Amino acid sequence: MPRRNGRIILTLLGIAACTPSEFVWSDAPSAELHSYLESFAEACGDGIDRRASQVEMLEALRSARLIWLGDHHESERLHTLQRDLLEQLVRTGARLTFVLEAVGSEDDAAVARYLRGDRSLAELRTEIAGRWPGSWLEEATLDAAFYRGLLEFAKEHTIPVFGAEPTPRVPLRHRDDTIARRVQQVAAAAAERTVVVVVGQAHLLGTGNLVARTGLSGAVLGGVPPARLRDATPSRTDRGFFRSNGGLWWFAPMFADARGR
Repeated sequence: MPRRNGRIILTLLGIAACTPSEFVWSDAPSAELHSYLESFAEACGDGIDRRASQVEMLEALRSARLIWLGDHHESERLHTLQRDLLEQLVRTGARLTFVLEAVGSEDDAAVARYLRGDRSLAELRTEIAGRWPGSWLEEATLDAAFYRGLLEFAKEHTIPVFGAEPTPRVPLRHRDDTIARRVQQVAAAAAERTVVVVVGQAHLLGTGNLVARTGLSGAVLGGVPPARLRDATPSRTDRGFFRSNGGLWWFAPMFADARGR
């Protein structure tokens, strides 16, 4: 990959689109939620200014210190793309650590026991659900199989896993600072690994501004683009990545339809 392109891609900022379900945002007044989501959509930009191949992106991610994978919690299509990308990274020899919104920080010890093989996934699910009835490993309105699959993937490849924040969630207005501190802590303790953060996209730019709050450079990949961006992109492809003029990168296949399914 040319050196100039390497510098550009290594400073990726992109967000995976997420239209949060009510269960995620039940603590937030509707006006606050609407403003929060709108600020993210505006920050994404309204057009595409660059493309990258799968090979270019993978090469960039291999040397990234921090990778943000924004989430649309219901999108099986996005989750397949993210899982495939993680598998490719592991095949290159990347050593990863996960920070997942899907599990609570109170369950770090239980997750670690599962990763060591001291309990089954079924036992872990029961333990988490007993403490947190809204567990994303069980929630019917989500692609819960993806989150369970991430834990299985982590176990298979000896990847440490940490919850992004306490669960049940703190109020929306406090969540971004809480998650930012958690990512900073995990990154500081995992100096020899690439930290992969899987979190709902609406946190990452705009009012939430999670990437900036964390203060750590890295790569952030996108998923389901906002309508204003998707509609302004006439050229569609099933491969590679697009960068929006807001500085964000997206999986190109996610421009195919609004829901990313």
